[in-house]
Amino acid sequence: GLSDGIYFFNATAFDNVSNTNSTETRNVTIDTINPQVQFVSPTEANNSFLSRNNILANVTATDTNLANITIRLFNTTGLVQTNISGTSPLFINFTSLADGVYFLNATANDTAGNSNKTETRTITIDTTKPLVQFVTPTDTNASFVNRNFILVNITSTDANLANITIRLFNSTLSLINSTNSTTSPLFVNFTGLSDGVYYFNATAFDSALNSNNTETRTVTIDTVNPLVQFVSPTEASGTFINRTNILINVTASDTNLANITIRLFNSTFSLINSTNSTTSPLFANFTNLADGIYFFNATAFDNVSNTNSTETRNVT
Repeated sequence: GLSDGIYFFNATAFDNVSNTNSTETRNVTIDTINPQVQFVSPTEANNSFLSRNNILANVTATDTNLANITIRLFNTTGLVQTNISGTSPLFINFTSLADGVYFLNATANDTAGNSNKTETRTITIDTTKPLVQFVTPTDTNASFVNRNFILVNITSTDANLANITIRLFNSTLSLINSTNSTTSPLFVNFTGLSDGVYYFNATAFDSALNSNNTETRTVTIDTVNPLVQFVSPTEASGTFINRTNILINVTASDTNLANITIRLFNSTFSLINSTNSTTSPLFANFTNLADGIYFFNATAFDNVSNTNSTETRNVT
């Protein structure tokens, strides 16, 4: 029924003539209490993800008769490292660790053989950036489309993938839309877009906050046909001229103009000459023509194959 503490005992013998003798005095410590042991800062939190190759552990233990503290680090295959100290606190920096899952705990023992353990913490080291890339049917870089939507499809590979984010910007690089997902692939159809230049990219993060970006792609939406018309000194339709040449001048307006083509046909509508240009205006002087009826027109194309044509005029 003794309480914890230090006790001393000895013995003395007497005979009938008062001769006496004593043993030595012995001391015994009673200790029935387990040590208090706990993780303290800067120990890694449980279920944490680290983008570095070291793990920090700091342990304190409280006991009047503390014998030692032991910190153990395990990976998925077994014990990696053990550190022991006879004093508290015990701080360890486990370094040069490979990517993977690790388990950390600590035990405190006192001189009476009482012991206590911390919880086991799980820590994942991940120093590798996610792989992230555009895949089909993502619109190609520097492409022109004659529709009001942009297609983006992203895949990302990482053992601890956290999320993928796709961002869409307008011509002034203002963010106009974004979407994210915790799984791969991520497909987005950005719809209802006005004509103009757009930029898009994607970023992938893992649970250790490693990140990686795709390149930024440019897509131009153009759903408007070019404006194309005859201007002076183009011959008027239905006119008769007493020379052997025909004058044609064409202008075309389009933000993404690709080319203008002027075509000249004879009376049987056989093509006898044509000329084209990537810029406006386009002037043509078809010379050395024989007497007869001629027809001519012009067509403008933009970079997304939107097209528009003039009327067909005839000159004799």
